[in-house]
Amino acid sequence: MKQQQLLLQQQQEFMNTVLNNTSTSLSKTTTTVRSTSEKLMDTLSNSISTFIYDPENGLIFNEWYDRYEDVLIIDGKDLDDASKVRLLLRKLDESAHNRYSNYILPKKPRDNSLEITTKTLKEIFGWKISLFSTRFQCLNAATN
Repeated sequence: MKQQQLLLQQQQEFMNTVLNNTSTSLSKTTTTVRSTSEKLMDTLSNSISTFIYDPENGLIFNEWYDRYEDVLIIDGKDLDDASKVRLLLRKLDESAHNRYSNYILPKKPRDNSLEITTKTLKEIFGWKISLFSTRFQCLNAATN
């Protein structure tokens, strides 16, 4: 009976040791992955300029995104979709970020995929054509 209790106690100690080692190695791996992801995001963030919406001077989201799309898609291929969205939104100036956040309410910016986020940003910060301009273009098309 004592031998069985001793054997059982040794097995329990062994299992505790294995579990502790496994959990320690998992936390180290998670920390390493997280720090690698954060380093990659910081590196990519430094290579992307801040987006400032100024349509009068031709600064629209479509052109800005075309310039940096490869940085997000190709250079950031090791990032998950949520990290790419966070990186993209990090590069919006304050007024653009507030405008986007208010536009998608009640959702949070993290709730959208990269594809939906870029589509929405292109809608909000694209070329704005006035009604007068649209009518003028229609009139020119009809007369030609």
